[in-house]
Amino acid sequence: MKRYQVGIIGGTGMVGQRFVTLLENHPWFQLTAIAASARSAGKSYWEAVCDRWALDIPCPEAAKSLTVLDAEADAEKLAGMVDFCFCAVDMKKDEIRALEEAYAKHEIPVVSNNSACRGIEDVPKGQTEAGQVLGMTKSQIFFKVTLLQVVKRILPPMGNEIITLVKDTSLANVIANKDIIMMAKEYSAKGLIWPLFSTAVFFLVFVGALTLLFGWLEKRLDYFK
Repeated sequence: MKRYQVGIIGGTGMVGQRFVTLLENHPWFQLTAIAASARSAGKSYWEAVCDRWALDIPCPEAAKSLTVLDAEADAEKLAGMVDFCFCAVDMKKDEIRALEEAYAKHEIPVVSNNSACRGIEDVPKGQTEAGQVLGMTKSQIFFKVTLLQVVKRILPPMGNEIITLVKDTSLANVIANKDIIMMAKEYSAKGLIWPLFSTAVFFLVFVGALTLLFGWLEKRLDYFK
């Protein structure tokens, strides 16, 4: 099976590092290029991140020797090396959009980690202009045209974020807040098994219900099918 050549824009940040580890030994994708800011350009990837590697798992050996490109100046070069790229830069939204559009102009698909929830900004300007032609007020255009499309666009990523937040509530015990998992562990230390079991069932049912709910909502709003 063909493995697609992929690149990471913003590969030295925490999100970029996560992309690097996820792509290690991936059956479909092969990491062939990493781009970052000008101060990291020209260095090997490990030289650029060795003093700020943020993950618990080690950096993949194959990625360490890759030469970091300049995300802005070397856009055309990176585009010629990959089939598509992941964007994980940490910049202002307008700057991210401009950078991603620069890569898109080189006919390279960009999988953006930053643009999934743009919402209002992604509603075509023509929708507002059409409402104005029909004599609608600004509030009418927003509530009857723009908002309806925004909800449809942001529901999938918002649902994912909510589900992730539910599962991440267990991190509260890091700051000494007693959450349901920490309480279950305390009881299990006394020889009781059912608290951990019931906690697992609770998370399974609750997250499953949220998944079904958001799935149903997405289908209801997918009115073009």
